Amino acid sequence: MKTTAICIVAALAAFASSADTRIAVGAGRGREVSDYIFGVNHRYAQAGYGMFDPKTGKVKPDFMEKTKGAAGAVRWPGGTIANLVNWKDTIGPMSGRKSQRLGNRQRTEDFPYYGIDEHMAYCEAIGAKCVIMTPFAAGNAADAADLVEYLNAPNDGSNPNGGTDWAKERAKNGHPKPYGVKYFEIGNEMWDHTQRYWMTKNYLDEYANGDTKHDGFVAFAKAMKAVDPSIRVYSCLVEIWDHASDKSACDGVVLHEYRIFGKGCSTKRDVYNRWIRRGENMSKNIPENCRKAIGRAPRKGTGAIVTEFGIIDVPAVYTDASDPLQRDEARMLGRALHFAAILIGCVEENVEMMIHQGYTAYAFGNGQNLGSAGRVYNAMFAQNPKDQSKTIASATGLAYRMFEPLRGGELLEASVDGNPTVSLGSDGKCPALRVLAAKKDGTTALLVINRDPDKPVSAAVSAPGVKVPASLRAKVLTAADFAASNTPEHPDDVRIEIVEMKAQSGAFSFAPHSITVFEL
Repeated sequence: MKTTAICIVAALAAFASSADTRIAVGAGRGREVSDYIFGVNHRYAQAGYGMFDPKTGKVKPDFMEKTKGAAGAVRWPGGTIANLVNWKDTIGPMSGRKSQRLGNRQRTEDFPYYGIDEHMAYCEAIGAKCVIMTPFAAGNAADAADLVEYLNAPNDGSNPNGGTDWAKERAKNGHPKPYGVKYFEIGNEMWDHTQRYWMTKNYLDEYANGDTKHDGFVAFAKAMKAVDPSIRVYSCLVEIWDHASDKSACDGVVLHEYRIFGKGCSTKRDVYNRWIRRGENMSKNIPENCRKAIGRAPRKGTGAIVTEFGIIDVPAVYTDASDPLQRDEARMLGRALHFAAILIGCVEENVEMMIHQGYTAYAFGNGQNLGSAGRVYNAMFAQNPKDQSKTIASATGLAYRMFEPLRGGELLEASVDGNPTVSLGSDGKCPALRVLAAKKDGTTALLVINRDPDKPVSAAVSAPGVKVPASLRAKVLTAADFAASNTPEHPDDVRIEIVEMKAQSGAFSFAPHSITVFEL
């Protein structure tokens, strides 16, 4: 049975706690809420894991509509499976493209329907920036420099890398203007022995400096920056500073921040508690890990970007499914609140970039199982197997959309006084509310997460120079139950709806297990 968020909010208002809780929005913090914090990892294979229609040569309309506002940056061509991509075989007419060998353990092949230009067109359509994982194992420095020229050089005959005029080729392929990609990472997870390919036990030095068989990071970075000095080039190995013969072209390092869900849960509430605890912890220790990585650098101006993060190995707890693709535990609303808290923590701590592990995946079947791709059951969006033209948005995918009014705005001070505490059972406790505020185009946007699974929290709201109205319209992400998830049978159990929030005794009621955003 469908219960609207309006009904939920109205029903709960009568049971809201007294307004001892106050949310105070303060002055600007002098920096932007970066789009790159709200990044996603998008894999090119299997036609973008089902979001691209090879027959029409376009992104499926329903996917386009459902993902607008969900991502501030989109990584291409992916991680492990993209290690062996030859980007030059992913551009131009489909008839001239060549199948790519996937970088997973099976080394199967896949046709690159969703190539660079298709990806950049999608990013432009949804207003997202692009992050490029530059394949290292199958490429060389000259190819990487050509890639930068194709993406960023002006179509004016300058041809900065010589040889083929790649800006002219880009124009032939339908995009005369430069794409202006800023971020490039060299290779994916070369610390993993299954992804070192030609490298030996001396892989740290070989990755950094190359050998007689293959260019290393230094050669890649210097050749790429010779084409466009404004780009930022990152190493996938944090040890780069200890091995690179020339550190001048390295702008920082890449971190992949995964956590194991763990055991010890036996009920839905246990799983919810674990999600909230993991989110609370990761919102603190991911920024700390970034600071530590930056601290290893021998020169100023370097950074640490997170190009994959998430929770893996979510066990079956309250479902009997042995296949992780069918486990509601991994898609429940509590997971969305988990990610939202991490995003707030990373915005507050000025993390440079955060890329969610799984953007699209065959989370409900009907797709080729590409090695570890079947484990991406935490994807934000998935095909509906009953109608593959339709897309199911997970609770996490919807949570990312809730941040859109704040992205690109000036970060504001925001605090909660008298914040209630939520018991997380054996996982301890945490504050009920997490808040984030930003000012954009003269408007203040406030986002509030209420992590109490059962009770609303009533809170007064104040902002300097702003008269907070007694009634306002808000977007609320919630569901009838904290363990709700969207499935082919129930694709809208978790959803975003517009609600009318009315202050009672000067306070607004924030629904349990919800994310609320409104503008003042």
